[in-house]
Amino acid sequence: MSIPRDARRRYGAGSVLVLAAVVAVAVNLRAPVAGVGPVLEEIRSGTGLSVGAAGFLTSLPALCFAAIGLASPWLARTLGTTRAITAALVLLAVALVVRVTGASPTLLVGSVAACAGIAAVNVLLPVVVKERFGHRVGTVTGLYTSALAGGSAVAAAVTAPLAVAAGPGGWRIALAVWALPCVVAVALWVAASRRDPRGTPVVRPRERVDRRLVRHPVVWGLTVFFGAQSLIFYTILGWLPAVYRDAGLDAATAGTLLAVCVLIGVPTYFVVPVLAARRPGQRAWAVGLTAAAVAGFAGLLVAPAEGAWLWAVLLGLGNATFPLTMSLFALRTSSPAQTAAVSAAGQSAGYLIAAVGPIGAGLLREATGSWTAPILALLAVLVVQAGAGMLAGRSGQL
Repeated sequence: MSIPRDARRRYGAGSVLVLAAVVAVAVNLRAPVAGVGPVLEEIRSGTGLSVGAAGFLTSLPALCFAAIGLASPWLARTLGTTRAITAALVLLAVALVVRVTGASPTLLVGSVAACAGIAAVNVLLPVVVKERFGHRVGTVTGLYTSALAGGSAVAAAVTAPLAVAAGPGGWRIALAVWALPCVVAVALWVAASRRDPRGTPVVRPRERVDRRLVRHPVVWGLTVFFGAQSLIFYTILGWLPAVYRDAGLDAATAGTLLAVCVLIGVPTYFVVPVLAARRPGQRAWAVGLTAAAVAGFAGLLVAPAEGAWLWAVLLGLGNATFPLTMSLFALRTSSPAQTAAVSAAGQSAGYLIAAVGPIGAGLLREATGSWTAPILALLAVLVVQAGAGMLAGRSGQL
């Protein structure tokens, strides 16, 4: 994909390098999480985790994103956005190696640290987009979220085969591999920060926003919409392969189906924010994408194995609510500081909502012995998501 011509004119070569770095960083924001689901059974047998503990492991990203996200604007004001993202990426790279070097405590500590790094970048990337590419919010959001989806798809597809090829305990090697693209992203981000003269904090020390902003109905709509779609997404990442394996499919096929589900996001994650940003309101997009997810879960409920590929595609289409919400953080706000505040509040509270999904799905599966109850609960969440999307997608800025 080419860099927007007006971005080159406005910011010069430094902006092109910043955009390339943003895309490289985005590749690492879900891959370390997406790689866990396909080898979750191997992780359980290798560490002695129960089903409930495994559900907690799949919920760690959302819990950490909720806790760390609120601190991201403070980090941006203290270190500057560029340095804050650099520090978060370094933490992520180190943690991805640490989490596979020991038993379950090390796994959990490393996972928490990795998710903390991802959480900070999650909040700050929309701020970078608003500041440096405010005239192309939809296009740039589409670029980095499609890169994020691509990284997730690759991780979902190749982690299980890598683990098998590595032999006994190979899941450790398969998960450690995802530190390599993170190191590449760190190098590119540092190079971009040196070339780009605009390295001052995007959220400046004296720049404040009205705290009453977080009580605005649209902010609540954004928060619930973001939380609901994140709950669905992380439940899919953590448990979709298990649903397919319980339906009689082998581990490799189940991992490939998860990869298909995520891979659908590569084109849709780019197209959705670009097209949605062209209109003053985005309600139709919010409801339409939610409907695709409803169809996918309904299919899993009645014929999980027979229509496995179709359900994966529909769920992948439904996951395109993620780039829609990321673009809404910028589209509904009028300044980078406001974007940072709304993004931090919305993502932190939203991820707290999302953390219920993987844990709840695991506990319901363990209690009932089937996936019927978890899927029915997820369908109820999608109804709430549609209502919140109607509120968040209305036209105008805060």
